[in-house]
Amino acid sequence: MEPIFAAIFWLGHSCFFIQTSDTAILVDPFDPKMGYAVTKVEGVHVVAITHEHFDHNNAAMAAGAPLVLRGLTAGGADVAALDQKVRNVRIRTVPSLHSADGKRGKNAIFIFDIEGAGGPLRIVHMGDFGEKQLGAERIQAIAPVDVLLLPVGGFYTIGAAEANQVLADLKPRIVVPMHWKTARTAGLPIQNADEFLKGKKHILRDGAVSGNRLDVSASLLTRASDAGEPLIALLDFGPPPVPKK
Repeated sequence: MEPIFAAIFWLGHSCFFIQTSDTAILVDPFDPKMGYAVTKVEGVHVVAITHEHFDHNNAAMAAGAPLVLRGLTAGGADVAALDQKVRNVRIRTVPSLHSADGKRGKNAIFIFDIEGAGGPLRIVHMGDFGEKQLGAERIQAIAPVDVLLLPVGGFYTIGAAEANQVLADLKPRIVVPMHWKTARTAGLPIQNADEFLKGKKHILRDGAVSGNRLDVSASLLTRASDAGEPLIALLDFGPPPVPKK
């Protein structure tokens, strides 16, 4: 059986559980009032929080006492300049804004550089990125990207048009759309993923994608490189994995 570099689970909204061979990371856990089920996530080593809004900063969602890395400084005045190694993952932040006019505050883009037997893997979580474009300096800081977790729903973040521009800038091998309207967030003024998916030829339907899980392997990354454009992994939201005993 082919080894998996990382298993990525979409818990809903912008929340992901990333499982590597040595490290489990919970990103942007949400408050119960979001509408998604809030289950205690076991086995978490690191909680990464891109910004301090209630739908992204429920660190208590992780059981135990994991390391909590907050992307913003106290009071949200600035993006915390994080660059540290946790087990087999180097974790960095790149500053951005929650909205183009800056009125929604700051947002940290998280970069996870994962070491493993199969070689390095870079996963980037864009948080609530809301700007019109990244610009050359940030593109250089973020790229190259293997897996991009990208908001596409608009209103609070970028929408389909800006998300497509991010794809053109970063050229990720695999993209997982997030922060889009589902049955659990029907009351939010965000869009579903349809507009973003329009015209995309390489949407993963089976194999590496199962429910809310994406398995990243060497063969999947090779397939993505051969495709000439990003593979789109449209996940269902769902629970975190059950830890092995």
